[in-house]
Amino acid sequence: MTRAGTGKANLSESRINFSGWKFSINPREDWKQIYKDAWRMERDYFYDKNMHGVDWDKMYDKYLPLVDRVTTRNELNDVISRLIGELSALHTAARGGDLRSDNKNIQVASLGAETTRDEANGGYRIDYIYKVDPDYPNRKSVLDDPFLDVKEGDVITKVNGRDALSSIDIGELIRNEANKQVKLTIKRDNKSKDIIVKPQSNEFWLRYEDGNTATG
Repeated sequence: MTRAGTGKANLSESRINFSGWKFSINPREDWKQIYKDAWRMERDYFYDKNMHGVDWDKMYDKYLPLVDRVTTRNELNDVISRLIGELSALHTAARGGDLRSDNKNIQVASLGAETTRDEANGGYRIDYIYKVDPDYPNRKSVLDDPFLDVKEGDVITKVNGRDALSSIDIGELIRNEANKQVKLTIKRDNKSKDIIVKPQSNEFWLRYEDGNTATG
């Protein structure tokens, strides 16, 4: 703290050290307040004062009981997202907050495609490769590359030399491999080839852009 005045303040002598401050909170009470604040923000700042015809007070009461069942901040975000979803408005979401994690967390990765386990062909069949606006090539699926020549219908038989069918889901074979080089063995018409890709850390925006491309 420093005295008010016209002269230049010497903040180094007046700085308060907050590093030792600790606060005790009740997570459930905190989450309920966060839920209420999120509801209020939409009520007060949503562009349509009629709330798209939604009874906003009723929605508050509808989802409030779920807050009492929440056990993590992620679950609270899910409840708030469902609440906001009642407005049927684009560009509204709930994420972030006090998300706790530890060094045991496993980072998921994505090949930017939908696959199906194909026992007959010895791997995972590529059913669909996500498409994005060609004006944004840095957002496209790692498999959507003409130099790789990967097509829907091709089968991934190995991941880093390991048989793809050794796992119940291909995602298990690329976990913790986001943005790292991964070798895939691709089969087409009984011929195989190896390619190198870098799986993406999140396919949320891929799915989002794919939907916009399809409807746009």
